[in-house]
Amino acid sequence: MTADAERAFLTIDSGFPITELEEALQKGTPFAYSFPGTPVPVPVQRKILAGISPLRKKYGSDLLEILLHDPSVDRLYSALSRNDKQTNLALFQSPGLSKLLPYAAVLIFYGSRISIRSGEVQVPGGAGAEQAWKELVGANPKSPGEFVEHLISKDRGWLAAYFDALARTGSAQQAHFVQGASSQKHL
Repeated sequence: MTADAERAFLTIDSGFPITELEEALQKGTPFAYSFPGTPVPVPVQRKILAGISPLRKKYGSDLLEILLHDPSVDRLYSALSRNDKQTNLALFQSPGLSKLLPYAAVLIFYGSRISIRSGEVQVPGGAGAEQAWKELVGANPKSPGEFVEHLISKDRGWLAAYFDALARTGSAQQAHFVQGASSQKHL
């Protein structure tokens, strides 16, 4: 029995054996419900990710506890899980997870389009746009740690939003924006 029929309806539709649970509770017998475990990828070593949290003193290297109690680490974990291994490795090396932690909210929304290959950030517009991005961000895409740190910290994340929006457009649109930036420079 439930006081809220709407919630009971959702529970019944979920596939959970509610009737068996009710019977076990009424009879005072144990109730067992088995379900398969689901592996969850960890984009970096658990101890390293847990080690950047201020809650590490309380929870040690228990990543699950830290993810449950530290929203910044949770956001950073989620953001990193959207990137490829090569990008994460580069970000881990420089600027490092500790420097990314304050910008985890920006990264979760706008970080999935950041891609680092052969030691440089792949900028929207390609190689022809590198100089424009260097001037806009204040760091060279060939120095990925510094570039990403400047990108996500500038204008409270709005530059990262701009980068993300351009990265989502097609190459023709990116070329148009790059051409527009270079023609304005000469005016």
